[in-house]
Amino acid sequence: MLLVGGGIMSATLGVWFNELEPGLSMEMVERLDGVAMESSSGWNNAGTARLYS
Repeated sequence: MLLVGGGIMSATLGVWFNELEPGLSMEMVERLDGVAMESSSGWNNAGTARLYS
């Protein structure tokens, strides 16, 4: 299985599939230098950004 992106969704799917099919071969690819870097800013974070008025 190929997991594209090193964010929370790929990590979650990897854990779920590992529980369902422990023998499954998985590979995660990320285009950025580190995992979850794109969503580490509050403005990009999925639904957890702090709103300022």
